[in-house]
Formats: sequence, C-alpha cells, structure tokens
Amino acid sequence: MVAITVIIAAVVANFVLDLGGTLGQDADASVSFDQEANFGGEDYAVDITVNSMDNSDYLRATVIDGGGDAELNYRTGVEDDVEDDDSVPNDTDNDDLTGDGAVVGISSGDVTTIESLEGVETIQLYGSLDGDENLINEYGVEDNQGFAD
Repeated sequence: MVAITVIIAAVVANFVLDLGGTLGQDADASVSFDQEANFGGEDYAVDITVNSMDNSDYLRATVIDGGGDAELNYRTGVEDDVEDDDSVPNDTDNDDLTGDGAVVGISSGDVTTIESLEGVETIQLYGSLDGDENLINEYGVEDNQGFAD
C-alpha cells in the first residue's frame, strides 16, 4: 500500500513540478511556402517565410532530388543575423542545398528564397531544439510550366 502511494505521489509531482522538462520534445515552427515561376530563365523560386519559430532555435533547409544548383537568396538579413549568432551553425554561405543544407531562419518574419529550382525538387525544412533536429515541413516544387520536361 505504501509503495502504491509513493508511485502515485511521484507521478503527480512529475506533472505538477514539470520534472520531465523538455524530454522527447521536437522542434516546431510555423512556415509558409510561396512558389514563383521565372519564365525568362525557365526555373522556379520558392520563398520560405517564418511565421513563428515556436520552440525552434533555428531552421535549416535542404533540397533533395534536384540537380544541386539551387541557390539561396536572403531577403531580410537572415545571413547577417546567423553570422552574429554563435549558437547557430554558420553555414549560410553553403549554396549546395543538396548536402547539409543551410540555415534559413532564426526569428519570426525571416524570408529566404531558394532559386534555380527546376520543378522536380523537394524542399525539406528541419527545426533544431537544444541541438537535436527533426523534420518540420516539406514542400514539393510544382512544375506547372513544364520546365523539367
């Protein structure tokens, strides 16, 4: 009987005092994707807008199934902010998004454009929380104009 009481007290204390902390918690963020066609160059650009960082420390994007020629274009100073923040991997100069990717957001309102997409790629967006990363969202580039054909 005493053992059951001790177990129940431990469970209640865990919930009340939040002794579990953030164990097992995944990074989360709210983002939106906006795709545009470049008819002169016959490729696509996708804007990634960070609506809310929620609990993520930073966001990192990669491009898969592409030719490796996707390029980043930071439109709100994300690159400068990342370089000034020692807690964020400083890989914003990495234009090869098919490898480890590059940081695309560290605060709400950041807008990053990924250019030179041919319409067969998938953009994967990862969030980092306390050094651990997990997939938050992904976007399949649509080839509405038939550039990849």
